[in-house]
Amino acid sequence: MKKIFIPFFITLAVNAALPCYSHPLFEADNDYYWLNNVRNYKKYRLVPYYSEVYAYNQPNTQMQTLSVREYPKNTTVSANVGQRMIDLTTYTITTETDNSEKYQFQEDALIYCAAKEINIHKGDAETPIGEIKMNGEYYMILPIKNSRYVAIVDSNGRLYNALGHLDEDSVIVSKQVTLFNPPILTVKPYSKNSQSVGKPQLIYEVIYDGMKDNEMSFIYQSGRDLNHAQRYTFPADQKNVTMGDNVTFEIMKVTPDNIEYKIM
Repeated sequence: MKKIFIPFFITLAVNAALPCYSHPLFEADNDYYWLNNVRNYKKYRLVPYYSEVYAYNQPNTQMQTLSVREYPKNTTVSANVGQRMIDLTTYTITTETDNSEKYQFQEDALIYCAAKEINIHKGDAETPIGEIKMNGEYYMILPIKNSRYVAIVDSNGRLYNALGHLDEDSVIVSKQVTLFNPPILTVKPYSKNSQSVGKPQLIYEVIYDGMKDNEMSFIYQSGRDLNHAQRYTFPADQKNVTMGDNVTFEIMKVTPDNIEYKIM
């Protein structure tokens, strides 16, 4: 068999002419060299945050109804004719709590990456999608609103000085110069607590309406805008009276112009 010798300089020339992406074995076998000396980006495996790690909690809304006034019970008080003896006026406090597993950007910023401008707005809150291990440290991957790029966040909540974008189960981090303005950007865990107070609403009221024919008279008004009124009359010597929604008084003394009573 005749041996064919290819000059060494020809071998080098052929290898140099091949494009960089035609060397999958070279890339796999010499990954460190390839990533740091040839390509202008680096690829990191993304470890996703599953629901048991970063469950998304829906905002929680709670409503509490309170009374504007509290009347003392078993205490003698008085009312003149035409005056209110008791009322129930309530208002509602609505509390909304959002402890979703989100992180909120703390600064307005403009980032220049690969000849593109990416805007970050203070207050934008996003849910982390996973983490990567880079240079021996773990970094959280956080989406950027209205952008295909993702932020790379260290354990102190500070953005790494490069952006990435998703590629299936990996994050590609560019080695091109990335400019941050301001130079330091941070995120913090997002938590929202808001509270609103509704307008007071009169549920019912009782008015002393004087005496006639040896009977004491009361007006019980209820409903929206007190559009429902009912008159109650009782013998003047009756000690306990009940009306409306189980509103009970103990009558201590009554005259046509004034009544003394206890709220039971």
